[in-house]
Amino acid sequence: MSSEAIALGILHDFRCAYCGRDLVASIEALDSWQEDHLHPKSSRPDDAFENRVVSCKLCNFVKRGYVPQGATRAERIADGWRYIQSHLANKQVRWEKARDAVAAYRASNPPQEI
Repeated sequence: MSSEAIALGILHDFRCAYCGRDLVASIEALDSWQEDHLHPKSSRPDDAFENRVVSCKLCNFVKRGYVPQGATRAERIADGWRYIQSHLANKQVRWEKARDAVAAYRASNPPQEI
């Protein structure tokens, strides 16, 4: 892990800047540690320290190309988290429908012996 990654970790108390997940609580959590660009590199290549945060894989994946709004870094992080939350809520609804459909299918189609 680079010294800049450690500095970002210190800045965010080794937690995802968006959801607050403790990224050093376990091996799995540490494996989830990623650096995210507040203003995505895809739209403006800015690798400055001030444009980066520590993020868990899920938040980084969901946020992707979204450009958070706000006058300050803290406001942009909060806006990014609101965006992530809204997308996760939509995914939750879709997952629940899929889970229910699979449960109904399994109830009416028991597994066959091989």
